[in-house]
Amino acid sequence: MKFFATAPFSLEKPVKLELERLGITVLAVGEGKVYFEASVEQAAHAMVNLRCADRVYLFVAEFTAKTFDELFDNIARIKWQKFVSLQGKINVSA
Repeated sequence: MKFFATAPFSLEKPVKLELERLGITVLAVGEGKVYFEASVEQAAHAMVNLRCADRVYLFVAEFTAKTFDELFDNIARIKWQKFVSLQGKINVSA
């Protein structure tokens, strides 16, 4: 599964090193983000052990949308029941 951890400016490299020490494959480092691939168990381990990261996010979908309609249509195609219960709520930002 693909994840990314957010980090304050200039702490991306320490987050990358923490992930590598946990045996997690780092895919890329960006401004304020470190992208990585991990199993659910590894991701849980990262969430508990990362000291320099703010949050860890799971990629549920990735697409390009040039209009609001494209954004809406792509979001509607996601199988949300895999991630959120019927009573659950989500926030979407783009």
